[in-house]
Amino acid sequence: MKLPKIEELENDDERYLYSQDIDLYEQFSTLERVSKIISLVEKYSFGNKILDVGTASGNIATLLAEKGFEAFALDLNKNFLNYAKKKREFGKIIYVHADAMHLPFGANVFDAVILGEIIEHVAYPEKLIVEAKKVLKKGGILIITTPNNHLFLGMLSGNRPEQFKFDGFKERKDLVKKQFGPAGKDHLFVFSLKSLQKLVSQKGVYTLEKGYTNSGLINNLTFPIISFFPKSFLECINKGMVKLPFFKDKFSLGLYLVAKK
Repeated sequence: MKLPKIEELENDDERYLYSQDIDLYEQFSTLERVSKIISLVEKYSFGNKILDVGTASGNIATLLAEKGFEAFALDLNKNFLNYAKKKREFGKIIYVHADAMHLPFGANVFDAVILGEIIEHVAYPEKLIVEAKKVLKKGGILIITTPNNHLFLGMLSGNRPEQFKFDGFKERKDLVKKQFGPAGKDHLFVFSLKSLQKLVSQKGVYTLEKGYTNSGLINNLTFPIISFFPKSFLECINKGMVKLPFFKDKFSLGLYLVAKK
């Protein structure tokens, strides 16, 4: 996977993704989450055909393709897809311009579907899970990552969304117009690991593995101070803190869950 050159960037969307790609803290935190997703695909998927929903900068799809998977990178934003294409070096990737809430595929197509940092952006996460389940083959896996309802949530963005509630659809119609906006500032919901598992179980997929990612002790405020430590040391802190009782629930920045159809 390569980083596009500045002169290749064509619009503000591409420049936004590029700024995320070159930010040292974003590199560190994103790598932790993306590496976890790829390891889960390799661990649980019995097939080769993978759909990355809301691909944005395309990191997950690009790296999966380089590992030999047939990756489908889907996004509603054409500029995001164009940026993702500029990062590809080799491997099979199909870029799909479509709405995550209306996936343009038939039933039983994919061996794995990845919903990375997207369910917090949609008014009806239940419908997104149903869409993902529809295109999964029997025995296929669903991988979800989303921000954790941690103590620091909203500290920088000023937005601390409400905990997701299973209260029907009527009260959420006004949230549809707020979907898929800038990262962090328009999160419509926040999930706990318990509520995330309840969400997928209600839609007929069962959990294989769940856990936390990215320790809150390493964040975009502390990273400039501690970044002089060896990267391997920071990675050990990250991996260790998300396994400790109490700390993993209150201080982890992200959640992950793997479920099987």
